Amino acid sequence: MELLNNANHAFSQLIAIAVEHKITRYNYPQLPTITRMSVIMTKDISTSHKYFLAFLAFLIMPISGLAIDIYVPSLPAISQFFQIDTHFAQLTITTYTFGLGLTQLVAGSISDSFGRRYPYLLAMIIFISATFLIPFSHHINQLLFLRMVQGISVALTIVPIRSVVSDLFEGRELQKMMSYITIAWSIGPIIAPAIGGYLQHHFGWKSSFYALGGYSIILFSITVFFLPETTLFKHPFHIKHTIKRYSTMVLNKSFANGLLTDGLLYSLIILFTVIGPFYIQDTLGYSAVDYGHISLLLGFFWFLGNMINRFLIDSPFEAKVQIGLWGALIAGFGMLISAQRLHLAILFLSMLFTFGGVVFPNYFTRSVNFYRESSAGAGAIFSASVFFIGCLSSYLATWLPVNSLVPLVIAYVIITIINLSLFYCDKYHQIVTAIREE
Repeated sequence: MELLNNANHAFSQLIAIAVEHKITRYNYPQLPTITRMSVIMTKDISTSHKYFLAFLAFLIMPISGLAIDIYVPSLPAISQFFQIDTHFAQLTITTYTFGLGLTQLVAGSISDSFGRRYPYLLAMIIFISATFLIPFSHHINQLLFLRMVQGISVALTIVPIRSVVSDLFEGRELQKMMSYITIAWSIGPIIAPAIGGYLQHHFGWKSSFYALGGYSIILFSITVFFLPETTLFKHPFHIKHTIKRYSTMVLNKSFANGLLTDGLLYSLIILFTVIGPFYIQDTLGYSAVDYGHISLLLGFFWFLGNMINRFLIDSPFEAKVQIGLWGALIAGFGMLISAQRLHLAILFLSMLFTFGGVVFPNYFTRSVNFYRESSAGAGAIFSASVFFIGCLSSYLATWLPVNSLVPLVIAYVIITIINLSLFYCDKYHQIVTAIREE
């Protein structure tokens, strides 16, 4: 008890010092501390506090992936618990990604109209509540409904937080931060399956959601105190204006090309997430921990691709994307040849994920940069489209057989061929546009 009191006292002192350090340097009216923090605008935020908020955003962004990947090793166990076919267990991913994608269509407008702070805080409360209710589900329909609620609320969480970074930085620094955002997002698929595998092995499928809820509570507690309002631009919330703004973005061929490419790249992850647990655990007889280790490896290589792109930040966009997509296609054919040998197939899949990790952040950064004054809306429509494509991929994957890797590998090869076609179509469009302008 004494130890707990000391910890609480120390934490209170830390909060007091941090708040005093950040607030007293500005001449705000004598409002309550939290209120004064919430009216800090971008131009008044110190450089050190900007980077602290960016770091906080990096911790929050993985939640969208964590909510998928931490319980994926438990999909076979969920199927057994509810006594349902694997198809329905896999639909828990589809309903989540559907809610996530659908809500991002309005999440951007909500954030652009009402700011970053309060939509985020409200959405986090809903997300935490849904996460802790999931273990008490008695029927698969309850679980599917709560997964959709998770997807809806997490969309209203990550869109404002991602826009905080766009509010705080610009130019080359924004490009770097967006690259870090993608890296942070990729951390979820790296660590979540490994953690989920151990949780499933020792405590069962419900423990993954308790762990996810606990992590979310910690982040919520920090942001209540330290996240100010950061947007300098606010648009009236009108559905017609929102549709018009989104239409303008989607009709931008380069923007549309980017969201299609990244959506298909995200499908590479989703397809393995849907099929992998059943093939590795049920067909091959490995444990949930073994599946978690394989996913950890694949997530690491996606992260490695993001890091390689970070070091190539000054390299031409077209060169990085072209090499990445061709490398992915070669890796896909290598995986097709070795589909009957798990270890060799995982090696080529790791290469495929590395190249995908290089390409993904380039399209995202380029597309969002087209619309700086509507960064939340641009990020929302882009991410919504990516998750819609992932949602469609996850649904189609539920109909693929889980007793062989061959159908999965064929899907990977088709995806990489489509992405290469999109790249060259975009390149052709840019050449034609340049000739017409001359």
